[in-house]
Amino acid sequence: MIGSGSVPNYDRGAWNHWVDADNDCQNTRAEVLIAQSLAPVTFTTSSNCTVLSGRWYDPYTNAYFTIAHDLDVDHFVPLGNAHSAGGSDWAPERKRDYANSLSDVDHLIAVSLSANRSKGNRAPDEWMPPNRSYWCEYAYDWIRIKTAWGLAATQTEWAALQTMTATCPAGFTYANAAGGAAARPATPGAVEPTATSSIPNLPSLAAPVVSGVGATFASVTLPAKPAGFDNYGNQFYVKLFTAADATSGEIVLGGWVYAATPWGTLQATSNTALQVSTTYWARFWLRDSLGREVLSDATSFTTLAMPALPTLTAPVVSKIGGTFASVTLPANLAGFDNYGNQFYAKLFTAADASSGESVLGGWAYAATPWGTLQATSNTALLPGTTYWARFWLRDNFGRTVLSDAASFTTLGSPLPGVPPLDAPVVTAVLPDNVTVRWPAKPAWFDDATMTEVTLMACPTAEFPCNWLGTP
Repeated sequence: MIGSGSVPNYDRGAWNHWVDADNDCQNTRAEVLIAQSLAPVTFTTSSNCTVLSGRWYDPYTNAYFTIAHDLDVDHFVPLGNAHSAGGSDWAPERKRDYANSLSDVDHLIAVSLSANRSKGNRAPDEWMPPNRSYWCEYAYDWIRIKTAWGLAATQTEWAALQTMTATCPAGFTYANAAGGAAARPATPGAVEPTATSSIPNLPSLAAPVVSGVGATFASVTLPAKPAGFDNYGNQFYVKLFTAADATSGEIVLGGWVYAATPWGTLQATSNTALQVSTTYWARFWLRDSLGREVLSDATSFTTLAMPALPTLTAPVVSKIGGTFASVTLPANLAGFDNYGNQFYAKLFTAADASSGESVLGGWAYAATPWGTLQATSNTALLPGTTYWARFWLRDNFGRTVLSDAASFTTLGSPLPGVPPLDAPVVTAVLPDNVTVRWPAKPAWFDDATMTEVTLMACPTAEFPCNWLGTP
């Protein structure tokens, strides 16, 4: 039975555990908790899938437990140990069978969270149960399970097992252990659950208050925090349903980790737009750390019909040059913030907006700089050309609207002449550099096509010259 040699790295995910082999919604953990409870169990919900409470004896710590949340189901010979003792070569099906075996009452055993996590994947040479009176039986169970599955033991592991069997009381025979540790009488002095181990009732949740309703959204005010439930709450959601009995059309209006829930605040839909002219039922939903759930009564509301598109007035063309024009954007459109998607100022070379489109400025609706002066940037206009300016809007329903047009003609040829430039004023001369003062900005020339002013240094009255700088 002594094993040695190298094995591949252990991957817990390769041991498919806690399956629902008989498709009754109770996975292997639930099956073990039900089988090993010394009293009838209760479940977290009416579907009877997840165990809530019962009465279990943990031989590792010689203590009783009544809340399933306080227990782990331990692989008596841990998966990691089975892997290193020969299981690494098993086929995936055999690994799954080992991880979920219910054929041996000691193969999987309900024990305290702390004891199981202290044990981890360690063999008896590294970990023994705190309850020394259980050592004898623990060693024999370990040997039996390893033998049944053809798993090896190291020399130090075998020596530790011999140490444990040496604690067996006089007259002990292994047949006395039949039936599983959880079903056997506890060692004298077994610890009973404390009063704090009782399970609190789920809080009662009032129906939501729907504070605002639009065509594609609704606002719901969260309740005050349930009193005395901070240590048990896990999640809190606001949910909408398209069925009064909460059986269909679920949408999450907002969801939080319980401790981060913004109690008493106003929360509105964000990720999912609601359908227009549709009735919804709003409910609060809570899950606690024991896996129980509660759904509040419902508040119904009907979203508004699709709003009319706003009327856009023709743009005000505020300034015209040879190659550009400035347009002042309108004030924010009242009551349309929740429905607007994009807003553009467009130019066309045709009065009916059928050709020559260019974008003077475009924004996501929420970022539109309402009421400000906007000028062309990416596309220079043609001198002496007539354009028609229009505002354009798209809403969240995909509808678009184009305003009436305001026409204008850019300045034509001849374009403004190049302004005269005075000779530079040299303010300082040093051996290796010179300082020159820039002139005042030429009046009225911003409206024309000037793109650059450059300072040149020429060794003679003729070219070539050297570039000194551009402001």
